[in-house]
Amino acid sequence: PYRKFGAWWVDAEYEAYGRTSKTRLMFRTEEAARAAKVGHHFLA
Repeated sequence: PYRKFGAWWVDAEYEAYGRTSKTRLMFRTEEAARAAKVGHHFLA
């Protein structure tokens, strides 16, 4: 995770509709960012 614009960010890859895409997930705390693992659910 890295800090930018006052938030913690994690680069992630996900599969949707048979395609693999990349995104960045934003978290308020470093602990929450570090807790994001494979299987983490998010809205894209």
